[in-house]
Amino acid sequence: MPLEIFMYEVEAKIRVDCDGLEAILEKALELGGRLIGRRREVDIYYQHPCRDFVETDEALRVRIIDGTKYSLTYKGPRIDNRGDIKKRVEIIVEVSGGDIEKLLEEIGFKPMATVTKDRTYVELHGTTVTLDRVQRLGCFVEIEGDNPAGIKQVVEELGVKGEYVKETYAEMIARLEGAN
Repeated sequence: MPLEIFMYEVEAKIRVDCDGLEAILEKALELGGRLIGRRREVDIYYQHPCRDFVETDEALRVRIIDGTKYSLTYKGPRIDNRGDIKKRVEIIVEVSGGDIEKLLEEIGFKPMATVTKDRTYVELHGTTVTLDRVQRLGCFVEIEGDNPAGIKQVVEELGVKGEYVKETYAEMIARLEGAN
């Protein structure tokens, strides 16, 4: 039976200099972080056939991990978007194979953006720290957890410096493509 995950996504996303990613990883490990792994993720975001996900602040994506593992994710509208931390409902269902892409297109969903990123995951102090190299966008650190105060504490402990970003990678890619 496929795994289904329902939770609130609570995270901070910070644009950083790519040259600093390894130093942030080293600092996380020095602080007792546990390296979870490295992988390539290709996220294909879809537009709903009957409503505009941009207007409703929702997202539906197929994630392909290292070309072999697939999941389908729904992200609801941002619930709390004050300050540097965002919160929203996130439901993830693991699926088998690329047939999910064909299924979505057959029922009217259209691909709208593809985001490719190389990610390093570290578990640190009850949070997941993700170091991202996102094609066409640059480098980011995402810190996700249950507690906004805990997320901010990890940002400080790691010494992450950069611009907090509220946009999703898909929104950034769509904006980029709209500019071309």
